[in-house]
Amino acid sequence: MENENKSSKFHINLWYFIIFSLLGLITETIVYVIMSKTIGARGLYLGPLCFIYGISSVILINALEKLKNKKIKLFIISIILVSLMQYAISFILEGVNGSIFWNYAKKYCNLNGRICLAYSLVFTVIVVVFMLFIKKYFDKLINKMNGKRSKIVDIILTVIITLYILSTVWGFVVYSRNAKEVLNGRNYISNNNIIEKIENIVFTNERMNKIFPNLRIMNDEGTLIYASSILEK
Repeated sequence: MENENKSSKFHINLWYFIIFSLLGLITETIVYVIMSKTIGARGLYLGPLCFIYGISSVILINALEKLKNKKIKLFIISIILVSLMQYAISFILEGVNGSIFWNYAKKYCNLNGRICLAYSLVFTVIVVVFMLFIKKYFDKLINKMNGKRSKIVDIILTVIITLYILSTVWGFVVYSRNAKEVLNGRNYISNNNIIEKIENIVFTNERMNKIFPNLRIMNDEGTLIYASSILEK
C-alpha cells in the first residue's frame, strides 16, 4: 500500500512538472514576443519544457497542499515561498556561473534586483487561484492516467526529462562560459578533446541564444551585457 501511494505521488508530481514546464514555456514565449516584437524559439532544445517552472510548481503545490482551506495563510505562505524561490534561483545561477537571467533593480520595491513586489504578487495570485479553484480538475485528469501502461510511460518520460535537463544545464554552462571568455578577451573555441568537439557541434551560439535569449553577463564595471551581443563581436 505504501509503495502504491509513493508511485501515485510520483505519477502526479511528474505530470505537474510536465504541465507547468509547458505552461512556463508558453508564458515565457508570449512575454518574449511582446517585449521583443519578434517570433523565435524559446526554451526549445530537446523538448518544449521550461523546467525551472516545473520544478518550482511541484515544490509549491506540495508545500501548500494542506493550506487550501486557510485562504489568508495560503496567500501569506505563498508570497513568502514564491519570493524565496525566485531569489534563491537567481542567487544560485549568478553564484555558480556568474550569469543573470533577470534584474529588477529598476522596479519598485525590489531586493538586490532579484525579486520585486509586483512580480511576487502576480506569481502569488496565480498560485493561490490554482490551489483554490483549478488544482482539483488537474488532479482528476492526471489520476485518469493510471495502470501498468501509465507506469511504463512515467519511467520513459522520467529518463527523457532527466536527459533533457542535463543537456540544457550543460548548454547553459557552455554558452555562459563562451560569453565570459570573449568578454575577457580570450578565444573560447577549442577542439582539444571529444567533449569540446561535442560542445562546439551541439551547443552552438546560435542555438543557445534561442534557448537563453535573456542571459546576461556582468563585466568588471558591473554592467550587464547580453551574452548574444558579446558573442556577435
